[in-house]
Amino acid sequence: MSAFSDRLLELRQSQNLSQKKIAQEIGIDVRAYQRYEYGEREPQISIFFRIADFYGVGLEYLAGRTNTP
Repeated sequence: MSAFSDRLLELRQSQNLSQKKIAQEIGIDVRAYQRYEYGEREPQISIFFRIADFYGVGLEYLAGRTNTP
């Protein structure tokens, strides 16, 4: 798994949310979100921003470039 997919899983589990709930909140298909979390795909930049905004973290943190959310 990539740092990005690891962070997605960590963030989702820490907030006790389902993949379906997050996908609905950010406006994407649940399967697309699953592919990001499983490391099968990486999102377009616009989706990347939505995910970071949803979790309230910076892009650098989400990408695994820093440990400071």
